Amino acid sequence: MVLVLMALMVSSCTSDKKILEFHKTEMGYLEFVYEDTSCDSDCMREYIVMSNGAVLEKIEKEIGRENGTEIIIGSIDVNKADELIKAAEGITVNFSNNGLDCEGCRLYHLFYGSKKKTTSFTTLVSDAPEFMEKFEEKIKLVLESQESKEQFFIHFVFKKPQNNIVDYHFFSDGIVLKEEFGSKNGELALSEILMINKREIDDIKGLIKEGAYNSKDNIKNCLKKGIEWGYIEIKNEDKYGSIYTCGEGTSEADKLFLELIEKTGAG
Repeated sequence: MVLVLMALMVSSCTSDKKILEFHKTEMGYLEFVYEDTSCDSDCMREYIVMSNGAVLEKIEKEIGRENGTEIIIGSIDVNKADELIKAAEGITVNFSNNGLDCEGCRLYHLFYGSKKKTTSFTTLVSDAPEFMEKFEEKIKLVLESQESKEQFFIHFVFKKPQNNIVDYHFFSDGIVLKEEFGSKNGELALSEILMINKREIDDIKGLIKEGAYNSKDNIKNCLKKGIEWGYIEIKNEDKYGSIYTCGEGTSEADKLFLELIEKTGAG
């Protein structure tokens, strides 16, 4: 009986080590997105600003990874970050609309989150209040003074049947932005900023094999894995890849996706 209990304890410990130890934080953030999925150029602009000064800027010139996406990770003065985040809170609280039923549209999204609340505002670019364009310009101006950080980032997304879209952003310093989105475009249901330790980030880096960056999209037969679809985006210094996958294949991206599903406790 003792041997059985010890075996169960060892098995439990081994399993637990595979799941990331997420720790809640007091941090807040904003995320500003411009998107146009029918574009010829200037398809997406995305900015993430966190209350500790960490920032991400993403410019997608044309739809599709082969046409060039630029991601810059840096840091800004925490007071400037706080000013931007408070402004985002004011906008989203006053204009919150829980997303739009609109696919293939030119849209602005503004997401805000803190320990106390999550709010968002999505609008057609053609109907957007003037302050949305001005707010993007203000973000861009502040980010001109950013200091470069380690250029590592993973964007990990999946959708299970009858559930929200779950969206993780992993950064090199252990910050993890987690968001959940509903069925409408821009419907932010939940957000929180979590932390994991450096060893866990290093473990994730070790999972990324060279072939993951240029694996082919594969979201066929996803329901066999209990998932409707999934997505991985990787930035590691001068290497970049974005792949739609759900782990129902043998590519390095498929393998990475399944590892992240297990590590986030979603398996």
